[in-house]
Amino acid sequence: MALRVERFIARGKGNGLRAVGSAATGELLYTGSPLACCVSKNCLSSACHNCFARSDSLQRCSQCKIARYCNVRCQKQAWLEHKRECKYFKSLQPRVPPDSVRLAARIIFTPVPPGLSDGELQEIGVGLYPSMSLLNHNCRPNCVMLFEGKTIYLRAIRDIQAQEELTISYTDALFPRAERCRRLQEQYHFLCVCQHCSTAEQDADMLAGDEEAWISLKDAVPRLESLQLEQKWDQILTECQALVGRHGGAVPDRNVYLLRLLDLALDACISLGQFERALLWGRRTLEPYELYYSDPHPARAVQLMRVGKLQRCLGRVDEALETFRQAYDIMKVTHGSDHTLTNELRGSLEEFRAELNCTAARKRR
Repeated sequence: MALRVERFIARGKGNGLRAVGSAATGELLYTGSPLACCVSKNCLSSACHNCFARSDSLQRCSQCKIARYCNVRCQKQAWLEHKRECKYFKSLQPRVPPDSVRLAARIIFTPVPPGLSDGELQEIGVGLYPSMSLLNHNCRPNCVMLFEGKTIYLRAIRDIQAQEELTISYTDALFPRAERCRRLQEQYHFLCVCQHCSTAEQDADMLAGDEEAWISLKDAVPRLESLQLEQKWDQILTECQALVGRHGGAVPDRNVYLLRLLDLALDACISLGQFERALLWGRRTLEPYELYYSDPHPARAVQLMRVGKLQRCLGRVDEALETFRQAYDIMKVTHGSDHTLTNELRGSLEEFRAELNCTAARKRR
């Protein structure tokens, strides 16, 4: 693949990356492997420490009892990186070092190059990708980064001109301007002056509704997200239902704090196997996601895919076909045509069309 990006000095920012030539929406600009990476602490027992695949039947390292692998092949491939940290894990049991410490150790220990998330945007690990660390932030970026295993992919989500700076978003788009700026200042130590922040153009929608009501929702979000980490789904669902019932009439679904509660309730219902109720919560998120992710964005594609899977599970084939079609159109841009999730969606669409054709043929008889 010809080099599509180059380093340059961005005015007021320092180093940056820009496009060597023009690029069309969905075009792959860069692919690479990390200098070092490690599985996040929250995924130590659910993701392979070599290929980062998720599984419920991973084999545990017999020495440190921390590292887990899909099979013997993955364990052998990982041994060069794992053999030195293994003895330190043993000496620290039952404690596990933080992600940053384990990543730093791998950088020190790794003699040659050997925030990772999967295609559904679930955080699996942390990694160091030196070239991609040059990408600067924009709250409405022109690129998106995704991972498959350890490999990073940078794609254009809008048409890009030659010599145009390439940007990604360092923070969640579902925050109002003040919250985005605060997080960027605290974590990355700069004040964002992008057009999206300068105009605060979406704040009226993000903070719509009665202020006293949405502040109550905002205050509840951190506690509910802590419960999510503990997988206390019954408690999450009970609290979300109570809060939405109490304040939902005064706050529209496009308010970002109500939207977070809708997402939490959706996760809880799916985890509890309450698919009819999950679909009710999920449907309410689709219009706000379309509003805030107007450019092709993996978050909207994944949300559509989740709702489509619920529709399919409940036998609503016509609805699922349309929802999956929308997800597929976005995912072709953000994930690429060859990504595992894109292929999964393509297969589902073909199955739906075949099923609908069979149903139509039976009706004509």
